[in-house]
Amino acid sequence: MLEMTYAKSSFSPSPPQDVVTPLTKPLSRTVGIVVFDDFSLAPAAQIVEIFDLANRIRGASTQSAPFYRPIFLSSSGEHVCSSAQIAVLAQPLPEGQALRSIFIAGGEGVRAAAHDTRLKAWLRRAHSGTATVWPIGNGGALLRAADLQDKHGAAVASLEPAGTSAPAMIPAAVRVALDVARHDLGEAVSQRISAQLRWETQPNAAVLQASSAPVAQRIRIAARWLAENCSRRISVRDAADVAHMSDRSFLRHFRSEMGMKPSEHLRRVRLQLACTLLAQSGLPVDKIARRCGLHSGECFARTFRQAFHLSPTEYRDQARASRV
Repeated sequence: MLEMTYAKSSFSPSPPQDVVTPLTKPLSRTVGIVVFDDFSLAPAAQIVEIFDLANRIRGASTQSAPFYRPIFLSSSGEHVCSSAQIAVLAQPLPEGQALRSIFIAGGEGVRAAAHDTRLKAWLRRAHSGTATVWPIGNGGALLRAADLQDKHGAAVASLEPAGTSAPAMIPAAVRVALDVARHDLGEAVSQRISAQLRWETQPNAAVLQASSAPVAQRIRIAARWLAENCSRRISVRDAADVAHMSDRSFLRHFRSEMGMKPSEHLRRVRLQLACTLLAQSGLPVDKIARRCGLHSGECFARTFRQAFHLSPTEYRDQARASRV
């Protein structure tokens, strides 16, 4: 099991469930991502990456301290294992402190999390004092279990990240995170984040609408499977089996639906995971490469530099500096 660690937090553990503590001490730059066992790591990591990008973009122009502090939160305040069997060290649920935004992770574990009375009680207390509370994927099931609704200052359907031609195909949580950055730091910063995230966006909406629903759904399932299993050695045959297609048919339909080859999608997912591990763990670079399915350290470094114009070590140094 892979472990990701975070800097020690000053947050204090939650008080007993029957104690209601008002949110009176704002920490407006802290962004909490609520996680639980069997949560889906890749979509949650994408939200973290948006706010890390905001810090790096703003810091490059102002030489100022990081604006945002994205952290994982859990009711246990300890190691939480994702559905990909990668463990993250989450902070305890903060009491008496308001957060800038709260995002609720999705994944297979959301059903069990919906029965976590302590977590639901905290969400009810935190909800009123937080400007943005939004689910990632199926994380809305946890909000509904707590008798809460998502909230954000803008109409999410109208949010269109710069540089994308199909806003409807961008996950709602990504659009909300970009809008938080736009509201706080301005349109220019939001546009630069969007430009750097462009390789992670979804396909052209017209292409998807022209496809038969069953094929589109099977390709989506295969794309998610690739993301969740990106640490493994994966062949085209493996992914085609998930979609119940022949290799040739899978390659053709995947490129039509996703706007890229399966190998390119897998490369991008692996790089996204590598960014998270570089920023949030103390693992050596070569071990991160292996954990992300990039088994050659030299190939990993070359691929990483092509994507981000930084070496993995330089990226890690910048990410750590932004969290000091």
